[in-house]
Amino acid sequence: MSQIAMTTTLGEIEGILGRDQFGGYLMECRASTQERMQNTCLDDLASFAGPIQGARALRGVRLLERLVGEGREVARPLYSADEVASDPTKAVSRLFFMPGEAGAPFVVVVPGGSYQSVCSYQKGFPTAADLVEAGYNVFLLTYRTRMEEQSAKPISLAIEDLAHAVRHILDNAAAYQVAPRYAVWGWSAGGHLTAEWGTDNWGAANWDLQPADMLMLGYPAIDFHTLLASAEDAGKDKFFASVLGTKEPDMANVDEFAVERHLGDAYPATFIWQCKDDEVVPYENFRLMDAALEAAGVRHQSVSYSAGGHGLLHPHGAEADGWTATAIAFLNAVMGR
Repeated sequence: MSQIAMTTTLGEIEGILGRDQFGGYLMECRASTQERMQNTCLDDLASFAGPIQGARALRGVRLLERLVGEGREVARPLYSADEVASDPTKAVSRLFFMPGEAGAPFVVVVPGGSYQSVCSYQKGFPTAADLVEAGYNVFLLTYRTRMEEQSAKPISLAIEDLAHAVRHILDNAAAYQVAPRYAVWGWSAGGHLTAEWGTDNWGAANWDLQPADMLMLGYPAIDFHTLLASAEDAGKDKFFASVLGTKEPDMANVDEFAVERHLGDAYPATFIWQCKDDEVVPYENFRLMDAALEAAGVRHQSVSYSAGGHGLLHPHGAEADGWTATAIAFLNAVMGR
């Protein structure tokens, strides 16, 4: 019988699953935020994001509970001890493996969090449960994020983590019992990171890696120019410091990470969705990406919902609750399953 219920706090869930594997990683964020999250239960999440989101989060952590109960090593460091010793920022990067059918393709799940945190608890693990149920092998990535200004582009570290994860999985496909075909699924900032994986300047080919068969982009930031034009100053400064290492990025840096400007006909098949009333990522991002995919002749499915806000945090129609099934149907079609 499950020990995890809607009233179980995040701290208690980490204790049940094992702090050595999961401590601080169900939602990777600043220490001060992590401390506050320790007393947040799934009921609290439901009151903020709606009962369906709370129930989905419960399903996600119960998948982890089952796997841990079976004695599986679910979480592992993304980098070796030697790699971390040479670059301590890599210590935070982690990969979670949730097996589906042996020999089936795999999906790399990339939660969002404004490049300031990685919200696996709310978005990543719940969708992982849906994908595992559909037979896919799932790897959830905790990637490096930044809160302070620095000279390097923090976003490049997140892309490096994604590349390292894909290389690791492909190199060890036989050990994981996965087919060497894959998709990447991401939301919000994670959707932007996922979208970059298909581009001609930061994508898989630039890492000498096999491209993804399919990308799923949930309410993704696509072009940072739209955020420069719309975000409030305080939020904008914080975001760009986290992404590009400065509160006042030059246009060359912003152009570099405008996905639709680096999208060609070799871009992977793409599923993209967003709510029209999204108050965080302007809906213009959806239109820009849809138009770019259409112009490049890329196989894609674009789905928009009238209401739901960012991450479905507002009351919304029943149709938006079905986004996962719609996206999995597209994935099945691409994978021939």
